[in-house]
Amino acid sequence: GFLTGRLMDNEAVVEAIFVKEKFRSSGIGASLLDSFTKRLETACSKNFFIAVPAENIKSMNFFISRGFILESSTINLRRKQI
Repeated sequence: GFLTGRLMDNEAVVEAIFVKEKFRSSGIGASLLDSFTKRLETACSKNFFIAVPAENIKSMNFFISRGFILESSTINLRRKQI
């Protein structure tokens, strides 16, 4: 699995976190997130964000169970090419 993220102006963003399906629910995602979080504490990060698609309930529950809270909901609109 992998996690990519960035720290900018004391705000951390998880850009992507992925674990192969056959290895999910084995603690790998939690370990990746914990490792990233520890690095952020060292860098004195004040805020920590991640965007999760509303239909991805499993991912939302994963982050909520680790202390994240739902801050807002967003609807993305796309216009088809004419």
